[in-house]
Amino acid sequence: MMTAQEWNDFYSSYARHISLTSTERKLWPAALDHMAWEEGTWALEDNEDAAYADARQGGYLRDLATMPMERFQLPAA
Repeated sequence: MMTAQEWNDFYSSYARHISLTSTERKLWPAALDHMAWEEGTWALEDNEDAAYADARQGGYLRDLATMPMERFQLPAA
């Protein structure tokens, strides 16, 4: 998962090319929740139980499960 700084860098670059609507900004928390569940579903589906023991994959799965959504906040409009 991206760190808060990586997210800020990504969003700053992305925002040079797009503008989110007020509806998109309002729905951002729901979009984050959906993306986390979707990614988690695929990560669990594509791995065996032993994946948690693998340092890289296990770390990713644990980060996904405990990821603070505040890490991906949108800057003020």
